[in-house]
Amino acid sequence: MFSEQEIKFLIQPHRIETADRNGKHAISAAVDLRTLGCPTPIFNRVLESRAKKLGNKFQEFRNQQRLDQTTVPATDLDVQIAASRPF
Repeated sequence: MFSEQEIKFLIQPHRIETADRNGKHAISAAVDLRTLGCPTPIFNRVLESRAKKLGNKFQEFRNQQRLDQTTVPATDLDVQIAASRPF
């Protein structure tokens, strides 16, 4: 459900904005429960909870990851083919 990059992002400590007087709230770092033998469904629920707490911050990270994956740099061959315009 979550990619390895998303898991690393979610288990890091984060500061998020809240609606209370303080305006900021810290989410402490989490332990990678997979190393402790935690079942996958439970670990995914922990990650979902952290993603929900992060809200837009996680959505922005996820969107950036998808954008990075879809953007493939053009190789020299691609540039040559495009320049020749065979069709």
